[in-house]
Amino acid sequence: MGIAGLYTKTSLSAVTNGLETNEGVDDAAQLTATMGRYKNDVHWGGIVGAGQIRFIGDDADQDMTYGLVGGGIGVERGSWAYGGSLMLINATAADNAETLDNAVLAKFQAEYALAAERSWMGVYALYADGDQDADGGADKTRGPGAGIYLRQQIGTWGARNDVMLNAGLDIMKLKEAGGSGTDTTSATKAYVGVSIALGRASTPRAMRMASAPESGFLQLLTPYAD
Repeated sequence: MGIAGLYTKTSLSAVTNGLETNEGVDDAAQLTATMGRYKNDVHWGGIVGAGQIRFIGDDADQDMTYGLVGGGIGVERGSWAYGGSLMLINATAADNAETLDNAVLAKFQAEYALAAERSWMGVYALYADGDQDADGGADKTRGPGAGIYLRQQIGTWGARNDVMLNAGLDIMKLKEAGGSGTDTTSATKAYVGVSIALGRASTPRAMRMASAPESGFLQLLTPYAD
């Protein structure tokens, strides 16, 4: 079993051209649990989780919490690892949500182990298809995303817990079709950070390849497709 959490926060000063604002997206979080079977360098299993997106000020009524359920499969073959997952996203609490609901999110991922298996480079592609503003007209919203990342082991904590330096670039593009026509928006996210894997053994790469896609960046972008 594996548990993973992700958190993303926006820079409102960048969104609003440096002007103070009392509306807009603030942050997003996701927590998932994976249960399955790992044998012969292959992992398959189910995924359940929850997410939340929050707005600021006058837009606080658009806050939404949502559930995630799905499954994934991953495989390791020498220096390479491959995998994918398919998730369903549905709102569990929302007053006036402008984010993605009744959605399907598919992810495909590949990763290569570099020298001494202390560095890993990977790429992924995803596609989202769902409804925006589901309680006010359900505009169809869909689009692709992609990313590239590097993971470097920089130490250990305890006997088996790797300390990893993570850096990458994510790109997402969404098209929203509603009564007023079609709107398109896109965004790029660059990140760098440190993570620690907890537990008595290292997480198999096949299991990471089968993990749930990160929905926070997608949910933060969705309101701007309107």
